Amino acid sequence: MKLSFAIDDRHIMKRYQGCVRCLEDAIDLFKWRFVGLDIEQIYIAYLTAEGNILAVIGENVGDCLASYLDIRNILRHAIILSADSLILAHNHPSGDPTPSYMDRDTTKRLALVTRMAGIKLLDHLIFANKKCQSFHSIGLL
Repeated sequence: MKLSFAIDDRHIMKRYQGCVRCLEDAIDLFKWRFVGLDIEQIYIAYLTAEGNILAVIGENVGDCLASYLDIRNILRHAIILSADSLILAHNHPSGDPTPSYMDRDTTKRLALVTRMAGIKLLDHLIFANKKCQSFHSIGLL
């Protein structure tokens, strides 16, 4: 993958040449970002309709128990990038990839807001202890 960088407000956007066509591609895109972290971190991949990666942006850093999602900021980035879809990924330092109530609620709200803007939330991945849980795979999206 070839990278170039552009600064957007407080975030560094990493522009990629690559695509996400299946769950395994999404897992490969994110998994290395969470290795060894003892705090929650959130990343969003912004994609074209064909699955080409426009950018991957680290949205927020949490503490050892939770991370807080700025839905308005995610939507702003999606609109600026002209993204057709996005994938949300974060880690659970606890080692359990099971979605929490807060994970499910936030994902539901993000899916609603992005859908109203014509942008599809393809998946929400939770990484923990070398495991990954996909909201799409378990029927939560």
